[in-house]
Amino acid sequence: MVEIYTILSGKYDEAVIPTVNRIWTSNIRGNDVRLQKGRAKHDLWKYSFTNRVVDIWNILPNYVVLCDTINTFSA
Repeated sequence: MVEIYTILSGKYDEAVIPTVNRIWTSNIRGNDVRLQKGRAKHDLWKYSFTNRVVDIWNILPNYVVLCDTINTFSA
């Protein structure tokens, strides 16, 4: 989860950032920085890092997702 936090907060090396699509909704559940899960035709994409962490990330509350630093996120 720390890796996806660093990717979304812009603290990751821009040359190697994986593609992560955001969903901009005003949904009551989840957080404001929700991610969209891609459709997988092959097992290679189905079990990739970005596809595995989307469900867990979307469940996290806002106070966790909108932290200022990595240390407060991982605490």
